[in-house]
Amino acid sequence: MKSKNRNSKIENPNSPIENYKLTELGELPESWEVVFSKDLLALNDSGIWGENYSTLDEAIEVLRSTNIQENNWVLKDIAKRKIKLEQFKRYRLIEGDILFVKSSGSKEHIGKCAYVTKEIEYRKCIFSNFMQRLRFNSKVFPKYCFYYFSEFGKKELLSASTTTTGLRNLKKGDFENILIPLPPLPEQKKIAYVLSTAQEAQEKTEKYIQALKELKKSTMKHLFTYGVNRVGELGVDELKDTEIGKIPKEWKVVRLEEVFDIYAGGDVTKLNFYPVKTEKFKYPIFSNSKEKNGLYGFSDTYKFPENSITITGRGHLGYAVPRFEKFNAIIRLLVLVPRFEIKIKFIAEFINENIKINFEGSSIPQLTKPKISKYSIPLPPLPVQERIASILSTIDEAIEAAEKKKKALKELFNSLLKNLMTARIRVGRVGS
Repeated sequence: MKSKNRNSKIENPNSPIENYKLTELGELPESWEVVFSKDLLALNDSGIWGENYSTLDEAIEVLRSTNIQENNWVLKDIAKRKIKLEQFKRYRLIEGDILFVKSSGSKEHIGKCAYVTKEIEYRKCIFSNFMQRLRFNSKVFPKYCFYYFSEFGKKELLSASTTTTGLRNLKKGDFENILIPLPPLPEQKKIAYVLSTAQEAQEKTEKYIQALKELKKSTMKHLFTYGVNRVGELGVDELKDTEIGKIPKEWKVVRLEEVFDIYAGGDVTKLNFYPVKTEKFKYPIFSNSKEKNGLYGFSDTYKFPENSITITGRGHLGYAVPRFEKFNAIIRLLVLVPRFEIKIKFIAEFINENIKINFEGSSIPQLTKPKISKYSIPLPPLPVQERIASILSTIDEAIEAAEKKKKALKELFNSLLKNLMTARIRVGRVGS
């Protein structure tokens, strides 16, 4: 579509104050421009890798693709390299720069971007030669452009980098030919402020989730040592040393084979599993994914016994999931069926927190039935198991609620991003 279409006025019934016009990016307010990114760039360059350093005084932090995740910084495992002074001055990042991953051995990394904050500037970082820096001129508010590039611009970049044979690396020219909707500067700032506020709410929720997970970890450490007693209630003489560490004197230490009948994935017929063919209900499938709590889809194949535990034999090795419902069995799975009444969540939580397995000499670590059978666990009286499981479930419920909030905030952010960048929602007009 030719540029003259940018000036084609149309009446928008939802915006009685300002006319809209047809542009290459669709209907936009008359006060907005549509410009190529090259007209807004002060810098568009790739970085440098440098050399191995001899002393810490020579070490300069160099950001790379692994330091960007979901448009945010992961400031762990930052590479340090020796960089000449003139190179440092040229490639040092300042607040407002945007870094893109332009080259990577994995297509998952290409196109990722992050906004250079004041913290990054203070760290005196530079960026690697697999990264591309964009620095914008005074016509734009940098964070507005970051939000546009993080969604719309990224799609164009990935489209430009896709060939018939796969994904190629991004080039300098790819970053210059992105069409950007450009409101007046005051409106850019307002849009960026709204999106920043929504993003900060997501980040605070994520920090809260991580704090809850740390709370659960420390709580488990205490409960599996002292039981449900408060700190200080138990003296050293009321604990006993065991092969799994100190535990209350009245607790037992048992092997899993003493408590469970244990089956490998190939032994499903021994459990009297039976195929289920029905359109009305399908049973979830278990996978080796810890992040997804072991679920990745649905099937109508097999059911597990209720109140059993499934343990992964590969993938997230040893990850145990209490089965209050019935799930599909797969070959890389161990199934623990209790021989008497126990609180399976208590056992599963202990396994997840404490299992340590030595796989020396094995190129592909596997958790086998003989190994898990001999694994030792604490076995307190049933009321204690139930109390500990209840405490941990309370924290789990708080984590689940926070995860739902995080998901809702992410959906809100995505909705705001789409609607603000296309002017379906306005946060400010010329003169407002």
